Amino acid sequence: FATGIRERRVVSFDYEGAQGTTERSVEPWRIVVRGRALYLWGFDLDRGGDRLFRISRVASAVSFLGQAGDADEAPARLDDPFADRRVAPVLAGLGDPGRLARHLDGPMGGEPLSSPWRLWRGREADVGRWISRVLARAEDVVVVEPVELRDAVLRRLEAAARLDGDRGAEGGDA
Repeated sequence: FATGIRERRVVSFDYEGAQGTTERSVEPWRIVVRGRALYLWGFDLDRGGDRLFRISRVASAVSFLGQAGDADEAPARLDDPFADRRVAPVLAGLGDPGRLARHLDGPMGGEPLSSPWRLWRGREADVGRWISRVLARAEDVVVVEPVELRDAVLRRLEAAARLDGDRGAEGGDA
C-alpha cells in the first residue's frame, strides 16, 4: 500500500467484508492507525467514494493497476476519517454511575427525570467505546442521545437476547 500511496498507483486486492469477499480497486491516500488496527484510506473506485479498509481484512496480495501517477492525488484537506465516529452522549442513569463516572462530565441540569433517574453528559469518545461502556451497565443506563448510539446499543442487546433465546430453545424438553 505504501508504494501505491507514494507513486499514486491504483491498488487492487480482495477484501473480506460483511457480504463476503470482493475484489476492490482503490486510489490510496494514507495508512491510518486507529487503536490496534491499521486502515487503508482512499477513493474506492468500485463504490465511487472515499472509504476506509481495515488492512487485516485484505485477503490477497496487493496488485497495481496502471502506471505510477494514474491515481488522483489525495484531497488537499483530509479530515479525520473517524471524526463522525465520536460522540458525547447524553445518558439516563439509575442511581450512582459507579465506574462509568470517570467517563462523564457530570449530571446535567434542567428538567429532572423521575427519581432515581438522572441525566449525565458523557465525555467525547469513539462510538464503539460508548457501546461497550453502556452495555456493561445496560441494567441501569439508557442512551438518550445521539439516536445512532442508542440504536447501535439496542441492536446489540436484541442480538444477545436472540442468542439467549436460541440457547433456551436448544435446552428444552425433547
